[in-house]
Amino acid sequence: MKKILEIIVISFILLVFVLIMTTGGIVKKPLNNREDVVAFILAISENVDQEQWEDASYNMNNLDEAWDKIRFRIQFSIEGARIYEFEGLLSRLKGAIKAKSHVNTIIQLEALLGEWNRLEE
Repeated sequence: MKKILEIIVISFILLVFVLIMTTGGIVKKPLNNREDVVAFILAISENVDQEQWEDASYNMNNLDEAWDKIRFRIQFSIEGARIYEFEGLLSRLKGAIKAKSHVNTIIQLEALLGEWNRLEE
């Protein structure tokens, strides 16, 4: 009986770890509108197209806050290198917005959106 209980407990623990490691796509979905990374990326893109740099900066701050919440949830299910790549792109985007560089901001936004879509791979 004790041996069967050990096997059940070990199997349950392994199952929990497998679930955690494979749910990156699920846990990166926003739980509310303050965590919607894609919405903030699209808002920044619209702000930049209209040369609204203050609004782009505001949405960049919102994007940073949303990423901090999402990163906490996905840290065990997404490869660390992908997380670091995404954070590097966020930093470059922030710099492009501060420099008010339309071309660089659009390039970084596209790269950021592409990396976001690849996070769950």
